[in-house]
Amino acid sequence: TTTSSTGVLTFPTAPNGWVVQGWDITQGTAVFLQQTAFTTTSATIGCFGITTGTSANLNAGDVIIFSATAF
Repeated sequence: TTTSSTGVLTFPTAPNGWVVQGWDITQGTAVFLQQTAFTTTSATIGCFGITTGTSANLNAGDVIIFSATAF
């Protein structure tokens, strides 16, 4: 099993970048996902503990939902 607290989503080229929202519906009450960077072709997402605000791991098998909008 692999865990990670960050990930990069790759997209087609946007005029300026991508804004992304994400939810871990497996650990929904323990973590939140936040966009930490973007380019015209990608967005970086970090996972953080709800009670601590510090980096937290996503686990292999977690169900993640994303919504992305180009701008």
